[in-house]
Amino acid sequence: MRFIWLLDDEQAHQAVCDAVSIGYRHIDTAQAYMNEAAVGKGIRSCGIVREELFIYD
Repeated sequence: MRFIWLLDDEQAHQAVCDAVSIGYRHIDTAQAYMNEAAVGKGIRSCGIVREELFIYD
């Protein structure tokens, strides 16, 4: 898995979508990573309802 905090926003968004598509349900984000917007975009567009995901911050 790619280290999401080293990715630009589009790459981070795609990494979340890819992870969810292969079964990941735990998503890690933090203010220090500065990726909240991209992770949120990935969560909204991944096709899984939010209640089925565990989001860590």
